[in-house]
Amino acid sequence: MGHIHVFHFVTGETIVRQDDEDYTLYKILMGRVGLYRNYGTDSEIELGRLNQGRCFGEMALLEHRPRLATVVALEETSVMMFTEKHLRRFIRFNPGFALELMRSMSSMVRYIVCELEEACVMVEEINKSQKTDKDKRIKEFMEKHMLNYENIRRYFVWRA
Repeated sequence: MGHIHVFHFVTGETIVRQDDEDYTLYKILMGRVGLYRNYGTDSEIELGRLNQGRCFGEMALLEHRPRLATVVALEETSVMMFTEKHLRRFIRFNPGFALELMRSMSSMVRYIVCELEEACVMVEEINKSQKTDKDKRIKEFMEKHMLNYENIRRYFVWRA
């Protein structure tokens, strides 16, 4: 099947960085990772946590686009790395893995669509508000938006 690339990371070590053009997928063999936007800045947002058996990097690999998040080892972690070529071979011998990836991505898309629909309804309600009520509604919207990051984080922790 070719070489399987396994990498080991210590607690706090960055595995991949947001905006990197590294088109690889990782499967967690041991440990736990955190996913972050704007990692290490004042606007850092924890998107979620993934445990053993979960994957990250699907979108970068499939779309050949820069990474959307920084991934950091939350404890000693080992990952298996796949390039597109390695992934094709791996799936040939482990076809269930393709279905696992599709289910994971489908769950993410479904969740995001529901969140987007809720945000659109809220924006429409704000637009219909009277001028005096708009500031209050915008503040509520922003507070809700920040809560959504927490919901996303909880979603990933629950799924892990």
